[in-house]
Amino acid sequence: MVLTAASGVYQEWQTRIAYRQYLTLKEAEPCSDLGGFTRLLNTPDAKPDGLMDEIPTVLVRQLKGGVCDECDHHFVVMNRPWGLRQFLEHPAYARIPESYLFIVETDHLLLRPPPNRATEGTPVGFGFYYMIGTDPKLRPVVEKFVAPGISATEIDNVGPSPIIITKAMLER
Repeated sequence: MVLTAASGVYQEWQTRIAYRQYLTLKEAEPCSDLGGFTRLLNTPDAKPDGLMDEIPTVLVRQLKGGVCDECDHHFVVMNRPWGLRQFLEHPAYARIPESYLFIVETDHLLLRPPPNRATEGTPVGFGFYYMIGTDPKLRPVVEKFVAPGISATEIDNVGPSPIIITKAMLER
């Protein structure tokens, strides 16, 4: 389970709840599909916060506000896919033993462990109508973060969460 998070009191509060609920479900249903837990924390300059000793965390650099090459183009949620892209290159990512990732956000609260219905070729996720690469406002931003030769129109509109996806597919 990878929890994408940002800095700030509200996100820390949500993160604590999400992590505590994860631990509760993991203990109650040890044979579920829930694996390990990693908080993927986007902060300015990848600076640590007060939860580093409490919750397993990987730090990644947050985009700056604005429309520069290193900016979020006024769409702050771009930090989630940007953080995941950085995570793929982080040594902690290679140490994850599970082959499937369940990517969630701090405002997703699990009531029970979800079954893994994803396959090696098909992820399971929620489509967001407002996060599509064909949107004229988002296309230049999305294309900035995808691999060369891939069009924004080829990117799934999953936001990037919640999604269950193989590590191999996420890497592609």
